[in-house]
Amino acid sequence: MISTNPAIALSGRKRKTADKKNRAEFEESIRALDARQLQALLDVALARNERGELIERHFGVFFTLLGKTGLRPSEAIALIPHDLDLQKRTVRVEKVFTSGRVRPYTKTGAPRTVDLSADLCAVLRTHLAELREKAFAKGTPMPEMLFPSAAGTYIDWNNAVDAFHRMRAKAKIPNIPPYCLRHTFASLLLKTGAPITHVAALLGHSKPTTTLQYYAKYIPEEKLRFVDRLDAQEVDVKSQSDAVAK
Repeated sequence: MISTNPAIALSGRKRKTADKKNRAEFEESIRALDARQLQALLDVALARNERGELIERHFGVFFTLLGKTGLRPSEAIALIPHDLDLQKRTVRVEKVFTSGRVRPYTKTGAPRTVDLSADLCAVLRTHLAELREKAFAKGTPMPEMLFPSAAGTYIDWNNAVDAFHRMRAKAKIPNIPPYCLRHTFASLLLKTGAPITHVAALLGHSKPTTTLQYYAKYIPEEKLRFVDRLDAQEVDVKSQSDAVAK
């Protein structure tokens, strides 16, 4: 048993380390939708037919959740209804679905709580109500998972990808992979001025520096230099002093 690969030495050129290669590839893969494109996708994802049924069924709500929370797909697939707290507008992320089964940990090994927007909570309430109605009509218990397949099992990722690209084509947005919804969430949140530490916590990054490294370009530039704010504070202090003197 050896700790290194002796074949690496046969190469005539210096190889990049796995970390550097993965980081560079990841940075190149970061593509995000703008707010208009995301809304177009969500409109298609939540579209209903003349009977009032979701055209994309559970996949529409699934990808709405990804776009509005930045969860990794494996984290979203593993969710159960109990993970949601719609009163507090949060979802607890503490497991992943990988290699055909649920594992009780996330990529970083640390569970986290992610905020839910008011609109997303409304979508999830409707989703849960429809799951109950379907279960009652069939005379079966409420599904164990938040996004069950038609067979009552965890959704198949290949089917999910197909559904995503159907929705993407209808929405007429660029050809991006589903994982870019995570990048979209991060970029749009940072553009609002959200603190990098808050975004890192929602994404499940162990360090804010990781978030900063990949998404720094989405942080808006201040039109007013921060040092100029010191002058503004000095003016306020001087005005208050003058007022006291008078």
